[in-house]
Formats: sequence, C-alpha cells, structure tokens
Amino acid sequence: MSPSEKPFLRLRIVDPHGQPVDDCDVAVMDGRKNRVFEYSSLDHAEHQHNARLAQGLYDVQVTRGTATTRQLVRHAEDHWHEITIASTRSAMPSPGSTGMHEYYAEPARHFSTTSSSNADTLFDGADGRCRLMLFVRLRDKNTPPEGSLFSGLSLCHWGGELITEFDANVIEENQGDGWAAFAAALPEGLYILRWGHQLLPLSVITDWGTYLFLPYVSQVDLAGGTIFLNRPNEGYDPYSATTEATNRVVALARAGTTALPLGLRRQMWDMKFENPILGLLAVYATLDANLPHLPVVDVATDNLAHLMPGSPDIDALRIAVAMARDDTPDPVSIKGTPMLGRSVATLHHAINTFHHPILWEPGPLFNYHDILVGSLWTLWEDPVAASELAAPPEVFERQPAAAVVAAARSLLSDAVPPGGGSDRTLAQLQALVASAVETYWREGDRQALDALLSQLSHLPPTPDDSDGGGVA
Repeated sequence: MSPSEKPFLRLRIVDPHGQPVDDCDVAVMDGRKNRVFEYSSLDHAEHQHNARLAQGLYDVQVTRGTATTRQLVRHAEDHWHEITIASTRSAMPSPGSTGMHEYYAEPARHFSTTSSSNADTLFDGADGRCRLMLFVRLRDKNTPPEGSLFSGLSLCHWGGELITEFDANVIEENQGDGWAAFAAALPEGLYILRWGHQLLPLSVITDWGTYLFLPYVSQVDLAGGTIFLNRPNEGYDPYSATTEATNRVVALARAGTTALPLGLRRQMWDMKFENPILGLLAVYATLDANLPHLPVVDVATDNLAHLMPGSPDIDALRIAVAMARDDTPDPVSIKGTPMLGRSVATLHHAINTFHHPILWEPGPLFNYHDILVGSLWTLWEDPVAASELAAPPEVFERQPAAAVVAAARSLLSDAVPPGGGSDRTLAQLQALVASAVETYWREGDRQALDALLSQLSHLPPTPDDSDGGGVA
C-alpha cells in the first residue's frame, strides 16, 4: 500500500481543561519504538495532528515543555483520537499548569491590575506606570501551612532598606483556597525579595508590570517561581497564548534545555512585546543554537533595549551577543542585578575574560560569586545571613532538589558502575541515584547526601567502547 493510500491517523491534543493544543511535539511509534509516521502535519483549523499510517496499534507520545504523555491508540479508517496532555509544573496558574483552578487564576488576574489592601502606602512617588505583584499558591491544596504563605518573606530596596515583611495589612490571603497576593503601584527601580538567606532581584520598569508567581511546598520556593512581565493596564491573563508560551519556555529552561525548537523561538520573537522575558530567553536560545549572526538577534536586542531601558539584563544580553560572535564587548558600567541567572553568568564570564572595564555594581547585599548554580532566575545566598545560620534540616530544602539531581546526573554521565555496565544498567543507576539524592535533600540528611556525591565522584571513567557500550 502506497503512503497516499493509507488512512489518516487523526490526533487531537487537548490540555487538562479540554482546550486544543498546537504547540507540542507528537511522535507515533510501533511496537519496536520506531517512529513510523510517514507524513505529519498540523491542521490548525481542526487542531488535529494527521499522519498517514497503516491500520493497527500505535504508541503515541506527546511532549509539551517538560511534560510527556503516552497513550496506546488503535488506528482504523475514519477514526480520530483525543489525547489529554500532562500538565507542566508551574506556579503560574494557566490551563497547562499543575493544580490550575479558577480560585487561583481569577485572584491572580485581579491583583495584576489592583493593589492589595494598604500596599500602595508603602511607596512614595508612584505614578501608576509600574506595578509589582507577588502571588504565592500552594502546590498541594491538601497541605495548608500553619501560618501565612508570605511568612518569612520580605521586600527591600536595592540598597537593602526594608520595605515590608508582608503583614496582614498589606496582603490579601485565602487560606481555604491556598493563595496569597501582594500587589502595589510603585516607582521604577530594582527591588529585592528575601526569604531566609536567599535573595531574588526584581526589576520594576516604567510601563510594565512585574509579576512573580511562587509555589509553596512546606515553604515558599523562590527557585521554582516564574517571572512574567506585561503592561500594567492589561495585567495577567491566565488563558493567553503568551502565558502558555511562558510556562512552556520556563519549564524547558529549568530542565536544562537551551537550544529551543525553531517554532517556539519564532513564537517567542513575536511575543517579546507582550512579555520581554520571552524575548530575552529567545535571544539566548538563538545564541545556544550557534546562530549569533542572524539579523533577528540585533533587531530583537534593540527592541528589548527600548522595552526595558536601563535593565541590567539588557547590558548582559549585549555582552553575550558580542562574545557569541567572538567580538570584544564594549566597556560598560552596570548598576543593578539582572533577573536572569544566565545574565549573571554572562557578566561573571566577561569580567574574568576581558581586561578592559566591565564595571558591575550588583548591590550592597550581593556578591556575584554567591549565585546558585543552575538557577533560571538570579538566586543569591546572602553570605552574612548564611553564616549566622546553624543550618537546621529545613535550610537544605531551600536549594532546589533538581539542582542537586542535575549534579549527580552530570557526574554519572562520565562514570559507570564499579563492575562496568551497559547503557541500560547506567540508566537504572542514574534513576536510582537521582531518587536517593532527592530523598536525602528533602529530609535534610546532609551527611548522607555528601557521602553519596563523594562516592559518585570516585567512580571510574567510562571506557571508550567500540561496540557502543558505556554512555553515549
């Protein structure tokens, strides 16, 4: 049977709320896990993925962001199948994120344009052209905290002066539904969100609202948050395409994916005027794809400089573009702390590489050597506060387990079990170690964690096997 005579396998991909999804990758495989579709296209009118295949059983794998869904389908003529994709773990309430409910989405939408309680009284000189919203929500509604979701958080000026510790007079909180919000009109500038000994910088830019969504799992998780920019009069729309794209891009970036798919990068170029964070990540993704000389890189960088004047992230982006082109960055003086961890890594590298002045003043609370490796956003350890801690077990949870798991996987990628082993054996070991590391980290068992990582670092290197053994 020729390909044109085979019937179409029609797949309709929907999110957990039944809404059609186009921005996903679909693979159809036979029983031997070989890709078997011969033609694949997306009918945007019908929101269907169509592939000409012989009738039979197929394993369909749908990937969106870091979420993958698999389903066995029986293909027969004139049949179509609906597959509900898995949710992306995100604190930003949208149809594609975990735990999405209207009792999260609607308060987030409301406070993106409306101030909470007396929050506006904390700031002098606000003209309404800038907004800041912090939205914290439970990852699991069945495990409510004993106190406020904002407990332990504080907001400071760039110079370190305390603005608020988020008492009940300036926040709105619904402990029954598991969310809390702080929202205010405030002057443009650089601000610092502090929790314990961790610091997260936030840029508030004229004509933009800065919205930070934070998950709460026994405590607030700064590393698991999502920063979103939008026009302050428009606010946050949980159902917009920009929101969905941001969730997908953040999930991929947090998982370590750097060279994003071309289609997604094009979507990000278009959306940079709605959320400049997407534009920043799109340029970095293009650099990671080894395409620094594309004209769109210069156009997007100039657009972003106009959208985010004075932002340290823009200064870092220009340096990153120059270095990707093997050019020498222009001398520059940067005052402030970028929001993206990639921006900080760029500045750190440039300062250590070039002899001409790249002057950077991150702020009195910061030392750029203290950035947490692997963070999507700029997370800092406050060395003064950290030195004062006796390091109780809960402190160890403040570094994302994913960062430690990534370190373990990195070590394992250059190692094999002591007795040697196949790819499959190594994969099983990777999964086992990753699970152990995460367990030790969550339980705060630092001694067991250090012992495990030490053992991993002493495993023998992988031999160069001609038959394909070891790690690819």
